[in-house]
Amino acid sequence: MVRRSVAMVAVLVLMVSTVGAASAAAPTGIAAGSFTYHPFGGPAVRMGSIAGIAGNTVRGTWQWQNRKGPIECLVIDGSDAWLAGPGTTGPDTGVFIHVHDGGNPGPGDDMATAFGQDPGQPLEELLDWCETRAEDPPLFPMDRGDVTVRELL
Repeated sequence: MVRRSVAMVAVLVLMVSTVGAASAAAPTGIAAGSFTYHPFGGPAVRMGSIAGIAGNTVRGTWQWQNRKGPIECLVIDGSDAWLAGPGTTGPDTGVFIHVHDGGNPGPGDDMATAFGQDPGQPLEELLDWCETRAEDPPLFPMDRGDVTVRELL
């Protein structure tokens, strides 16, 4: 399953890069990769992937657990990326994801967290967490995967 997610991310990065290259405005950053972590040291495994380009127009997709959707907000600051968007498959709910690129290939110092939209919670709240670079929920060390976050200014 993880191998398929990593391969899917590579395809998404190529697809997103092609779309971004065709747009008039230059991108200001990219965030791509896959992640697996255990929140609070517990047995629950959280897996996901992201592929997005930040700029005047945000482009990209996210996948988390059994949900997928477009990225509507992507904020990149140094080696951190915050993103959020609505769900279009699986439980039709959105997600907020925060990832940190630790610099070395592989999970090493990379960290991630994801939060699914609760029943009754407006998507705008998750989009606000993205726009304001929310630090809660906390980041967790990744068990597997690799994320790349780059500012292109």
